[in-house]
Amino acid sequence: MKSNILLFCEKFVCKAFRIQDNDHFFAGIVVVATIGAFVLGIAFHRIFAFPVLLYAFLVFTDALTKSKSFAIAIKALAASFVQMFAYGIGFMDAVWKHKVLRKDEFGVFGKGFYE
Repeated sequence: MKSNILLFCEKFVCKAFRIQDNDHFFAGIVVVATIGAFVLGIAFHRIFAFPVLLYAFLVFTDALTKSKSFAIAIKALAASFVQMFAYGIGFMDAVWKHKVLRKDEFGVFGKGFYE
């Protein structure tokens, strides 16, 4: 269940940019928050990196308890970050090209997607 603050931000930003896919928006937020947390953690205090480390711990623990395999838990942790970053960066790239640079969707996605 998403918090009211996250729902408000999602609706406000998605409405402002006319974004229809909120799941990709959430992945974009995760990318920005993760990078911001580590930068703040390095620059100021380690406590800023705590939410990212907590997420990593929870993913690792969940995968370990379900699979009973340390190797699978490591792979699940890597896969969760790869997936969130891939969706998030792809979403931010598409929004930048479509909304800011005013390219049509064929110009945004180019070759590969529509072939």
